[in-house]
Amino acid sequence: MLPSCVFFFLVMAWVPSTFAASFEFRSHCSYPIDVYDNAVTCSLQPNSTGCGSETCTSLAECMRVTAKVGFNVAMSIFPNGPSRNDPMYNCQYVVCYANGCNDAYQYPSDDIKTKSCPDTTNFVVTFCPDLPP
Repeated sequence: MLPSCVFFFLVMAWVPSTFAASFEFRSHCSYPIDVYDNAVTCSLQPNSTGCGSETCTSLAECMRVTAKVGFNVAMSIFPNGPSRNDPMYNCQYVVCYANGCNDAYQYPSDDIKTKSCPDTTNFVVTFCPDLPP
């Protein structure tokens, strides 16, 4: 099971194209997670229409176009570095435990949730992060 395509592309768009950052992937899941090195990949389920190339204007539209529920595994993205709490940046920890979570960038015009981190920020991406107390 892989994170939804939209959420993964958010991670990739979060960092400038020229960077010295690293991504560390962790899994706290009870099942295997497939990670592909050096490529942006979207894993398709049998009989699905995939990630779609249409423009979505809402979470509901993206879910309809991609034939997905919009979310398939809890995920957190942790920027690791001194800029994490620097008011000059909007470089914040993001966690989503369920579909439509408040931190998630839901569709192309949902820009208020866009994060900004320096190009030297390292990230820890955790699948199935621990639930908060």
